[in-house]
Amino acid sequence: MDINGVNQTTKIAQTETAGISNDAAAAKSANPNSVFEQKSKLVIPEAEIPEELPVQEQEPEQLTRKQAKEWLKAYREETGCSKKEAKAAFKEEFGYKVPSSAFMKGLRFHLVGLIPVAGGLALGGDLVTKGKLGVQRFIETGSFKRS
Repeated sequence: MDINGVNQTTKIAQTETAGISNDAAAAKSANPNSVFEQKSKLVIPEAEIPEELPVQEQEPEQLTRKQAKEWLKAYREETGCSKKEAKAAFKEEFGYKVPSSAFMKGLRFHLVGLIPVAGGLALGGDLVTKGKLGVQRFIETGSFKRS
């Protein structure tokens, strides 16, 4: 770039290189298009990094529902026991219950959302009928019996 016949580019480059005194500034000038400073990375000594978590902190690998059902079926054929006994053996063997089906998971999810709504509607209905439904009395006493 020329201003009044003088090449300004060489002057800018000379003033930048003349003022460099430390390594950080040298790193900046080595990459002039970078807008971020080059900072030293955090170094963690390898002796402090555990290779594996202790056994108690690891989550057990869980079988899928399909695999669990196959295991239950094979166990029942092998031992001739009931479903309840096979499920107890599964829990003892793997440390967790047989995974639920998607239908049961969905049903549980929706029921958890419905129970407070149904309770609110019942209380609202009880207020409208001035206690004739007995919902508030049931909440207070735990019984529908009239005192």
